[in-house]
Amino acid sequence: MAGGTSPYASPLVTVRSYDEVSATDSHDSYHQIALGIEGGLELEVDHLATCVAPTLGVIVPVGARHDYLGIGANNRQLIVDVPVDALTLPRQLFDRPSLIPIDAAFAQWVVRLAQLRDNPDRFAHWQATARLCDAVLERMSGAGHPNPERFTLARVDAYLRAHLAEPLSIAALASFCGCGVRSFHDRFVAEFGITPHRYLLRLRVEQAARMMNERRRSLADIALACGFADQSAMTHAFAARFGMPPGRWRGGDAVRPGTSDRET
Repeated sequence: MAGGTSPYASPLVTVRSYDEVSATDSHDSYHQIALGIEGGLELEVDHLATCVAPTLGVIVPVGARHDYLGIGANNRQLIVDVPVDALTLPRQLFDRPSLIPIDAAFAQWVVRLAQLRDNPDRFAHWQATARLCDAVLERMSGAGHPNPERFTLARVDAYLRAHLAEPLSIAALASFCGCGVRSFHDRFVAEFGITPHRYLLRLRVEQAARMMNERRRSLADIALACGFADQSAMTHAFAARFGMPPGRWRGGDAVRPGTSDRET
């Protein structure tokens, strides 16, 4: 990889079947998103007991002990392994086990995602996982998840994603959240773990990665669309984030899974 940086750990999309035998596991370096395709999977994560099915998925945070049991000999589950630093996301997405309702439209998307299981291109896995997390975040911040507080992680994240191409105004963002500038900055760092400017930079880089498959767009075009001053600024930030310049990413250089021995 460029500059001697170790290969970037990407998410991994797989389809797995589980034996009708109880088992227990936990993962030290990645979260999991489990979405039902066929049959079921009894799952208990930190005292949240549920059944993954074609109408319900679940988020398993990193380090969470989970007990599981396959239901039906032909059960099939879409499992997405998300290394902790693979994507820039609000902490609330993975801070606790949570359920993901699967409606008819979402179920069709799950089936399409499942087709990636035989695709060795980890760039495709990263793209698919990014879109999946975007969809889950949108659901969390939608009308189905009311929250009277104006400062919510999903809401702040959505605002930043919607204004990637604009210069960041902390004052405007603080006003949007109903906070003073100092109060907003301190709370943002406490909730997200990094400063607003640093978080926005990571969002810009990841949006640029999403746009790399738009072959008709030049790198300079993508840089401006994502809020970078020019292509050089994007290239520098991109290489720092992914360990390779955007041209190599667009060319399909492999990004490896975060771990090679994932089974559950």
